[in-house]
Amino acid sequence: MEYIINDSLDPYFNLALEEYLFNLDNQEIYFWLWQNDNTIVIGKNQNAFREIRADYVRDNSIKVARRITGGGAVYHDLGNLNFSFVVPTQGQKEYDFKRFTSQIAQALWAFGVEAEHSGRNDLLIKGKKFSGNAQFVGGRKILHHGTLLFSSNTAIIENCLNPADEKLKAHGVASVKSRITNICDHLGKTISLNVFKDELAKGICNDYDHTMIRRLTKAEQNAVTQLREKKFATYEWIYGYSPEFNYSKSIRYINCGTINLSMRLSASAIIEICRISGDFFGSGEVAELEGLLVGRKCSWHSIMAAFEHIDLAYYFGDVSCEEFMKLFNFS
Repeated sequence: MEYIINDSLDPYFNLALEEYLFNLDNQEIYFWLWQNDNTIVIGKNQNAFREIRADYVRDNSIKVARRITGGGAVYHDLGNLNFSFVVPTQGQKEYDFKRFTSQIAQALWAFGVEAEHSGRNDLLIKGKKFSGNAQFVGGRKILHHGTLLFSSNTAIIENCLNPADEKLKAHGVASVKSRITNICDHLGKTISLNVFKDELAKGICNDYDHTMIRRLTKAEQNAVTQLREKKFATYEWIYGYSPEFNYSKSIRYINCGTINLSMRLSASAIIEICRISGDFFGSGEVAELEGLLVGRKCSWHSIMAAFEHIDLAYYFGDVSCEEFMKLFNFS
């Protein structure tokens, strides 16, 4: 395994680094810990305008970035530590969060923190979330990453994010703040985030027979910076095109997550523009599904015909065609 030392606090560089290592034509295992300063990171399939509280974000100079994995929006400050793995798939095609969260949980138990995996992709302490995880399985690689709330400002998290009511109801809580906790509140002694980071890295590295610790080479830094400039720091990648819609529906599926559907229709009820967003995980590009709908008549039977031979699990995870079609509740 290679443990990469990355001191950057720039979200666009840090997210570009993940894609760069993921796209390398090798079978190396990479692990690294990193931080973003004052940033909202949204999932690949999310609508940025829907997820953030724009006025608060603008007034507080909070950066907005988009990652290449699915899942929901998260807030990063310097009280939050992120971790990333890039590993060979070894034939794995399904999402397996526990493969990685169990490593993190085990390392935290060494601090006396009773961490446990919960739901699709969370880590909890005494029923409260301190880590959200996301994953992408593609080609011969898996990218898995997650947050570790160590001493984050939970008030800012609640003020800048705009979670769906369905998500809060599913967890039986009234707000984001009531559902999360910081690791530092569960330690038996006071330690700094830097000490925690160093000890956590040692704990993860000890799981492997051989670990090489290194920094990025100059050539790697240049390649990541180019990817940052061409993709991750661009308005097109972060916000994309957001037209006005005249049909929209959102459903939260137990085993999949939230799927949001928005369509703009012509006067003759032909689908002109379609956008699918949400916090689901999937390997497929939802733009492919959007393309199947453009030009079709906006009727249940016409849309069903477009999807009847499509493996929707490839795009959304565990959701059936019957469940997915509930988004189209028109005759």
